[in-house]
Amino acid sequence: MSTPKIIAVVFLSLLLALALFVFGFLFTMKMTALSASYVSSRIDSLPVASLVEEVEFDETIENNPELVNLIKSIITENEAELKERIGETIHIIYGYLNGKSEDLDMALVLKDTILDPDFTISIIEKADLTPLVKELVAEMVAEAELPYGLSTETHIDDIAQDLEPWLKEQTTAAIPSIYDYTLGFSQNTDIVIQLEPVKEILRSNLRQDFLDSPPPEFAGLSRTELEHKFDEIFNEFASDIQSAIEIDMELMDSDMPSDIAESLAEVEEALSESRIYVGYFNTVYGLLIGFIVLLIAAIILVYREVKGSSRILGGIFLGYGIVNLIAVSIARGIAKTKMTQLDDIPSSIQTWLLQFTTSSLTPLLILAVVLFITGAALLAISFFYKRNRPQTGTFE
Repeated sequence: MSTPKIIAVVFLSLLLALALFVFGFLFTMKMTALSASYVSSRIDSLPVASLVEEVEFDETIENNPELVNLIKSIITENEAELKERIGETIHIIYGYLNGKSEDLDMALVLKDTILDPDFTISIIEKADLTPLVKELVAEMVAEAELPYGLSTETHIDDIAQDLEPWLKEQTTAAIPSIYDYTLGFSQNTDIVIQLEPVKEILRSNLRQDFLDSPPPEFAGLSRTELEHKFDEIFNEFASDIQSAIEIDMELMDSDMPSDIAESLAEVEEALSESRIYVGYFNTVYGLLIGFIVLLIAAIILVYREVKGSSRILGGIFLGYGIVNLIAVSIARGIAKTKMTQLDDIPSSIQTWLLQFTTSSLTPLLILAVVLFITGAALLAISFFYKRNRPQTGTFE
């Protein structure tokens, strides 16, 4: 081979090696950080159930074991669907970043996925809200000062069970309006919570207990007189409870919709800028693939024979595979060592982080293995071709 050809092959080989290393980095980015499927899979593998068990709640919640169990059960029972909806959100955002859609309305995206009222309503309808009802009844009775002779202690479980359908009904009716106001689809939200059913349920549960075990001073009264006495006492108590509660979301927090709208606008602006850079990335990624193909073709054309081109390409691919296999092994070892040193992070999250690091290097590992095998095969071809076929000087 003449000196100009040797110089050309060396130059093209160095360019090809450099292009392959750059491509390895871009390929890894393409298959991980810039892949909606990959990000969604990492969310799916997040150990939410274990994390919930290890998380510390606010002191006011922590002191109520039943309420803590309610929160944990709601999260764990709806974990799969919540992750699915987060995945839908991620795919919509990535579709916008990759130019599959022209506009992105984050408020509408959230309402169609994570903050879908129907999804929240389905969670509430499936949940056991009796622990929450107990808390509400205790607070309401404390504020209204239950009269002497009436007590909810022995009937609190029955009261909670009877009131649970009422609470679910009131909550599910209010959720669509709350979401629309929060996300800026409506300017004002007036929510009316009817309390008459609460009074009637309290009346029915307290009446029998009062009649069966009246206060000592009423022991001599007939049942009819006890019933009248109960009605008198309870009506006095019930008069201190409103028939309905009207909640004006705007009066409670008039800045909330504007704050959320501002935050969503900032997110949309950031995604709009990211979309430009993702477009540049995709362009460079495609051009680099074309450039690598041209370099391979150029090396083949310079040699114009199988033995030499197979040997040089096989050496480049094999070398790339070996270097990156070693690099991936070292990186995974370092990551494993670092994860074991994070004592302040729950063990379930440590495991997830280690899996995240390992999986993020998987595309590079696959590319290294493919090129390693391809390089070894090309080198084998060059040796067999040399031994079994005479050199003709032309590409065959």
